[in-house]
Amino acid sequence: MCRNCGQEHHPVVITEEAGMRRVLPRDIDETPLEDADSAEKPGYLMLEPENDENFSFTGAAEEINKLASLSAEGRSSATTLLVSSALHWMNATGALPLERRKLLAFTDNRQDAALQAGHFNDFLFVALLRGATLAAVRAAGPDGLSEDQFGIGLQAMLKFKAAERGRRKSGCSTLTS
Repeated sequence: MCRNCGQEHHPVVITEEAGMRRVLPRDIDETPLEDADSAEKPGYLMLEPENDENFSFTGAAEEINKLASLSAEGRSSATTLLVSSALHWMNATGALPLERRKLLAFTDNRQDAALQAGHFNDFLFVALLRGATLAAVRAAGPDGLSEDQFGIGLQAMLKFKAAERGRRKSGCSTLTS
């Protein structure tokens, strides 16, 4: 994923075999060697929208700075995934009564706690928005949503209606599918 524009990239190697050009996957952490005589050319494969005048590549940069690998995410993402899995288990299995479904975390300083709290908030926001988008598209059925219906459908799935102001104020939302 490009750090500047968010465009998804796939690291690849382009080779020529028996007169055919092939695109093979390349490990994102592998630093390609620039060798003019080599039959393999490193690069990135990405979807390019057709007839999109606004589409452009981000500026040239060092190989390591072009993309972020999963390992660049660090502890916050790992912690978020572990917590998400634990909460999913607690809520999906019903093994624990509601009043006992809690999570307690420890950290060695306030800075780490603030960083993790911000990461959780971002994760929840993105998860709710993606879930609401999926639910709105599914609810629309095969006809889909037009541009002017999309926002209304999203609001409905997030339960952001004038009659439900108390729900928005508390910051809680329940998605329906």
